[in-house]
Amino acid sequence: MKRTTPTSVPVAAFIEKDEKLLFVRQAEAKGGGWGPPAGHIKLGESIVQAIRRETREETGLEIELVDLVGIYTVQEPERLKVGFVFRGKMTGGELRPVTKEAAELRWLTREELQSIVENNLLYKPEYNRRGIVDYFAGESYPLTLLKESP
Repeated sequence: MKRTTPTSVPVAAFIEKDEKLLFVRQAEAKGGGWGPPAGHIKLGESIVQAIRRETREETGLEIELVDLVGIYTVQEPERLKVGFVFRGKMTGGELRPVTKEAAELRWLTREELQSIVENNLLYKPEYNRRGIVDYFAGESYPLTLLKESP
């Protein structure tokens, strides 16, 4: 009998300011590495609620989502990950690490991001490498693409 594949649904947001992207250096306990504000959907919350919560928890910022950069899948031996990556803009809050998971917050230039990628310092590169490329390529899908049940 075939079994249903367990899934994991992460979310992430690229937030730009003055041609730089906000990235979080994860704490060593989480493996270190740099990535956009991100996390997983909790049972009972929508995809949009999840990325807003994760951004607030990791950075102290409130965001508004602008569009969807892409939906990314990663097949692991025991589960399928389906990740949603957004473009967001700041609407409030104060930039500061809020949780112990975020060791450092930094606005990075395109060149600094390229160096992070080349030096294998990217957190969860299976998503973030493709997301960065698509972000800078201008990939953009309307938020109306998401059809979530109330």
